[in-house]
Amino acid sequence: MKKAILAILIVLLLFTLSYSSGIKRISGGNADTIADQGVTTHLGGNNIQITVVNTGAWDMDTVPFITVDVTGLTSATMLGVNVFIVSDDNPNLWEKLDSYYGTANGNLTGGISSLAVDDITIARTTGQKFDNTSYNDSTINRGRIVIMHYCAAC
Repeated sequence: MKKAILAILIVLLLFTLSYSSGIKRISGGNADTIADQGVTTHLGGNNIQITVVNTGAWDMDTVPFITVDVTGLTSATMLGVNVFIVSDDNPNLWEKLDSYYGTANGNLTGGISSLAVDDITIARTTGQKFDNTSYNDSTINRGRIVIMHYCAAC
């Protein structure tokens, strides 16, 4: 089971780094049929689905957080959320934000600030890596949010 989940996550990461438009739901299929349908696994009778959402434009140097629409997903069904950020200087290098946001010492780069019924707020930490001019282009898709969640309709 762990090997199957690891294989799914590797395929997801490769898919995440190469796909560039809107909300992308990965479901159905197997290793020979992964295309726009992608990957589904079953865990204890529940369907597990992976959804990839573009963050959209975000000048991280000026704006400390953004809220991204993930209509149809709720925090109750989410199993895991990861955020990958791309810099202005290297569109082929995707860097992961920390899994959560905020500590007393402020050492985290940023992460999930809040989860709501239909949106996720992500933030960068002031004075840390993403708070600089290498992340201020407000015309590019700044990154992707990868959400693993239960899906009753899959």
